[in-house]
Amino acid sequence: MRGFSLVEVLVVVAVVAILAALIAPALYGAREAGREAVAAGAAARHAAIISTYCADFRDSFPFFTDPLGGVVTIACSTAVIREAHFFDSPVRWNVALADSYYDGDCAGPFAARGRRSQTVGNTWRYPVAFTTLAAFWDESTRAAPPAQFGGTALSQVEHPSKKALVVEDLLDWMPGEPTAGFVDGHAGVIASFDAMNDAPVMPISLVYPRWAMPVTWLHHFGTTRHGIKGRDIR
Repeated sequence: MRGFSLVEVLVVVAVVAILAALIAPALYGAREAGREAVAAGAAARHAAIISTYCADFRDSFPFFTDPLGGVVTIACSTAVIREAHFFDSPVRWNVALADSYYDGDCAGPFAARGRRSQTVGNTWRYPVAFTTLAAFWDESTRAAPPAQFGGTALSQVEHPSKKALVVEDLLDWMPGEPTAGFVDGHAGVIASFDAMNDAPVMPISLVYPRWAMPVTWLHHFGTTRHGIKGRDIR
């Protein structure tokens, strides 16, 4: 039996390498599509749960921090956050709602794609627009805190299909765009702000240190001009 020559072996190796190069992007794309689908499902679930909270509490969005600037304790059956500031809502809302709406699990449902959940890990942001009056996010109508700090109502949302209720916080090295769950219940990818409302957000922690935002969160969706009455996407 005749063996393979060196040239034949090299040709086979080259063909395999070419096929692998052609197939790899498709496999990577399929994996990312799968992750995006999981993220979309999580976004829709979180949005639906927050809407359920509104129905349970007379149209009011979740609000559990102190608008006067004090520090509060937020707890569930598996975690206790003893120092929650007013602007901690984006990353602590999962603890506040865990017992009543997530069977006490304040970590598992809140991990972004590719990131492990921690004890109180949360990579789904609940915009502070829902804990501040709309007037606060427009410089022409803004008043000094805490005059415009407080809860908002579902009925006050003017663009439910364009207002992000929860936003996925992706790390810089994570591919793709963040997924969001919207007030109307649908989920989708956010690629850009609404050009009409993309106003720079004031550095609250510098101007109002008493209400300092001790955590840095990636997305400002929900804090564009007009707050809860504005739009986050076109």
